[in-house]
Amino acid sequence: METKLTLKLDKSVIQSAKQYAHHHNRSLSRLVEDYFRQFSRI
Repeated sequence: METKLTLKLDKSVIQSAKQYAHHHNRSLSRLVEDYFRQFSRI
């Protein structure tokens, strides 16, 4: 089940993350999900 999540981040962080995601052919949502999944493996 997918659920929306709202985050407040510095604009420059968001821009950098979007560029990173674009260069790696991923969505920003996918990057955040993958990052959060790392915590569930600890």
